[in-house]
Amino acid sequence: NACDIESFTIRDLGLSALIDKNGATASLIYFNDLQNVFADVVLSPHARIVPDPSETAFWCSTDEPKKFTVIAQDGVTKREWTLQQTEPARHPEGIRPESAKLLWNIKLKDAGVTTLDMTTGIAVTDEYVIINTRGEDPIILDAKSGKRVGTLDLGPVKGATTNYYMTSDHKGHIVINNYIPDDGGMFRVWRMRDINSTPELFIEFATSDVIGKHLSVWGDVYGDASLQAVYCGWTSTGTTSNFTWTVKDGVATQAPYWCQISGMTKGWTNGDAIRMGTDATADFFACGYSANELGWVNGSTNALSSSIFGVLTNNEGMLAVDAVNFNGVNYVMTSMESFFTWGVAGGAWVMEAKYPQTFNGSFELDASLDPDCVVWALDRGEAGYGLYGGRANEGANSNSYQDVKLHVTSDGYFMYAYYMFCNGYIGCVQFDCIAQ
Repeated sequence: NACDIESFTIRDLGLSALIDKNGATASLIYFNDLQNVFADVVLSPHARIVPDPSETAFWCSTDEPKKFTVIAQDGVTKREWTLQQTEPARHPEGIRPESAKLLWNIKLKDAGVTTLDMTTGIAVTDEYVIINTRGEDPIILDAKSGKRVGTLDLGPVKGATTNYYMTSDHKGHIVINNYIPDDGGMFRVWRMRDINSTPELFIEFATSDVIGKHLSVWGDVYGDASLQAVYCGWTSTGTTSNFTWTVKDGVATQAPYWCQISGMTKGWTNGDAIRMGTDATADFFACGYSANELGWVNGSTNALSSSIFGVLTNNEGMLAVDAVNFNGVNYVMTSMESFFTWGVAGGAWVMEAKYPQTFNGSFELDASLDPDCVVWALDRGEAGYGLYGGRANEGANSNSYQDVKLHVTSDGYFMYAYYMFCNGYIGCVQFDCIAQ
C-alpha cells in the first residue's frame, strides 16, 4: 500500500526535486515557468503515477503547482502529490536527524571495472561519480542511481602512474594526480571543469619525496582552495609529513607548505589529509597506517588536538579522509580496509566535526560503541568484519586502496557520502537538511 515519490528529476534542466513524504510535496528550486517538460520519477515499489510525467509532458509554475496521484501496488491506496516551485525550510543546522538513506551499493566489477588491484579513487559532481582505475579511462556512473553512463577520456594523462589518483573539489571539478617516484621526480596535478573537459596541468612540484597515493581538496580549484597530500613512503618508524598547496583566484602555489604533525600516537604513513579551509594553516584532519588514527590537527601549531582510533582488528589501514561544510556544520568521512586476507573488509564512517573536544573515541567491531560524533557508519555485518571491501569479494589489495567523498549539492539541501573499496564495492548515502 506504499504510494510515495522517492525522487523526481527533470534531467534536461538538471533539476532534482526535494521530497517531503510527510507533506506529499516535491519541491523544485527553480522560479521560471516549466513548459512542456518531462521528468524521471522513482516511486514506491510497484506503484504507478497519474499522469506519468515520463510519458506525458506537463506544465508547472510558482502560481500553479502541478498535481500527481500515486497509486499503490494494491490498486486501492492512493495519495495526491504536489510538485511545487519553492525553497523549503532548512533544519536549524547540519543534517536532519534520521535522514541518512543508502541510495545504491554495487560491486566495482558490476560497474565495469575489470582490472583488479588498480582502482584508487573517486570524483563526484552533482550528476556523476567517476571511478579512477590506473592506466584506464575512468568509468562514469549516475550519481543518484549508480548506473554506468560512459567513460572519461583522459588523453595523454592516462597511465598506470599518471592517473594514479583522482578526486574532486567542493564544486565538482575533477582533480587528477600522478605518483612519485614511480612517475619520475615531478609531482603533477591536473584539473578538469567537468566530464567533457580536457585535463589541464595545474601543479608541478619537483621532489624526491613519495607522494600521490591520495590528494584531498577543500574549496574550488578554479577559485580558492587548498590541496593536501601526505608522505606515503614506507618507513620503519612512520612519519606525519604532509604538503599543502593553496589556490587563489584559480592560481596555485607551485611550492607547497610543508609541515609535520606532533602528538600522533605512533608511526604513521601512507594516508590522507584535508584542511578545513583554503588557508595553508587552517585546521586539518589526517589519518594513516599503522596507528589508524584520525587526528584533528591545529593548523597553526601542527599539534594534535584530538583523535579517533580504528581498533577493529589488526592489519587494516585507515587511508582515506574527506570533509565538507553542510548547512553550517563541518563533517568528516573516513574509511578502513584490510591489507591482507584477514582483518576487516571495508568500514566507513561520517562524523560531525564541531569541536575537537567532542571528536574522540574509537571505531569498534560493535558499531553501538562507535564515538558519539558518528552520524552514519557502513554496515559491517553481524560479526563486524565487513561486507563490502576487497577481502570479502574479489580479493584483498596489498596497498589497501580505498576512497571516500563527501559532496554537497549546489542547492545546499543534500549531502552525499560515497565510499569505494578496491576489488569490492562502491556506494552512496544521501543526507538532507530539509525541515520536516
